Amino acid sequence: MNGLLCKIKTLLGFGHPELKPGEEKPPKNMNEVIERLPEDFKKYMQEERPYRRAAALAFIIIVFGLGGPLWYYSTRTYRAHFDTFPEEQTISLSVQIHLAVTNKTPESELGPLEQVILHHLQDGEVKSPLNIQWNILNEGLRDIHSLENDRIMSSESLEVYIAVVSPEQWTQFSAINVFLGRGRWAFVQYTSEKEKLLERLHTLIWEVMVDVPHLNAIVKRDMRERMEPWQIAALSPSHQKRLVWDSVPLSMNYIVQVIHVHDNASPETFRPSNIMEVIGVFAKRLRNVTKIQLSSEHLWDFEISNFFETDVQGRYTLTQGGMERLLKEVDSQLLSVESSLPVLKMIIIEVDVPVVMLDPTGEDSHGAAVASWGAVVPRIGLGETEESAQPGARVLGALRVLLGVDSDLPSTWKRSSVPLAVWEVDRMRLRAILDNSMRAISAVKALKALTVKITNVVISDDVAARATQAVRLVTEGLTNPKAPQLKKISAGRQLADEALHDPSLLAMLYFPKDQTMAVYLPIMLPTLIPLFGSIIALCKWALGWS
Repeated sequence: MNGLLCKIKTLLGFGHPELKPGEEKPPKNMNEVIERLPEDFKKYMQEERPYRRAAALAFIIIVFGLGGPLWYYSTRTYRAHFDTFPEEQTISLSVQIHLAVTNKTPESELGPLEQVILHHLQDGEVKSPLNIQWNILNEGLRDIHSLENDRIMSSESLEVYIAVVSPEQWTQFSAINVFLGRGRWAFVQYTSEKEKLLERLHTLIWEVMVDVPHLNAIVKRDMRERMEPWQIAALSPSHQKRLVWDSVPLSMNYIVQVIHVHDNASPETFRPSNIMEVIGVFAKRLRNVTKIQLSSEHLWDFEISNFFETDVQGRYTLTQGGMERLLKEVDSQLLSVESSLPVLKMIIIEVDVPVVMLDPTGEDSHGAAVASWGAVVPRIGLGETEESAQPGARVLGALRVLLGVDSDLPSTWKRSSVPLAVWEVDRMRLRAILDNSMRAISAVKALKALTVKITNVVISDDVAARATQAVRLVTEGLTNPKAPQLKKISAGRQLADEALHDPSLLAMLYFPKDQTMAVYLPIMLPTLIPLFGSIIALCKWALGWS
């Protein structure tokens, strides 16, 4: 027991063990150990010190010179450089307004009126980064018949054509103040009241032919600006009605599926229609703005009568609830289209009796359009017979609404009864220029924001090349404000979208930093311990501490 206590005291340093005869006293520290070494061994250690220091230095150089870069290049997130749009990027558009008169009476008043109109347009609110420059060109006296028969097709320049017509030459009803022709010209009835004439011209340019409120809505949508309830309430009723349609971005390509829904019909009783030809002509007119791919499909033995209701007049009616069930049933029977392009489904109800569509208020309508989905129209509408049915006209009307072509005109205004006027194509082209530019700018900025907010997002050379090419194409397309190049801008928008949605951006998101350290720490820790020992030894030698 006493021996155990002595060993514990010795271990704790409270006592010294008794030396047996012939035993040496143990050294107290490392210096005594070194002093007791043989002289030959001390001499050998002295000769080996330069080599040991050189080995330590070489070890440090190898670790930092090779291990450091190897660690960096094997753990870093690769990010290729790509160009971005400047923060003060603007979309400058120059709109040329061609103003003409058809009679000498208003010709003398046209000059002073130009400056007032130009002042009103320049004072209008245009949402940044959009910048519209207005110019008015006085065309002077023109023949009204030549203007009505003018078939100038769309061009790359941003132009608006307006003619002021005297009441003597006005071919419409006197209650009609503005007539929008089938070509590029719009006609305004002259009045001696300058304020009324100015209001007609300003509203025609601002609200309809250029549609600045829609352009502002596009900018706000891409800038993610939330509209407050009071802002929506401050809009005119027509703009409130269009708010849903304006919020949908215009695509450069659409797939239009014409779906004929038959009620227990057979191929022998099917009556062909010219709907595909009509839509084909419509798509041809829009080919410079957006491309439409057509397809047709028939759903046979479809119990469509289950969705109808019979009203007190004995008519077949399709209510909102019945239409919702019809859309779900059609979607369940259709094969999904494997495409990234938006698909618009145009359902044609193929029954032999007139079908009345009911709107949300219960009023009769000729069809129903569903935002970003398509439309439902009957083959035979209210008041039509088998021979007088015009389903093609209803399909075109639905397409106009879905693509944002339709305009909510005042009751005293009238447009030519054509499926698509030239000035409407020009307006769609202007919207497409702004829409594609804003989408490209937003996509590239979002890609740049990803690299800032997410540290392990990989930017490959291909993604960087697409983003850089998108910036170059959009910048070149907007170089000339008078005639922006829509093809380059749309190509840049497509490249920007591809870069933002490239799958390679997710390559490193599955390797968090803690997991990376868990893999590398067992390799690096055994290396770091001798590394620090070598550094300390060299520092002591350099400072003369050893």
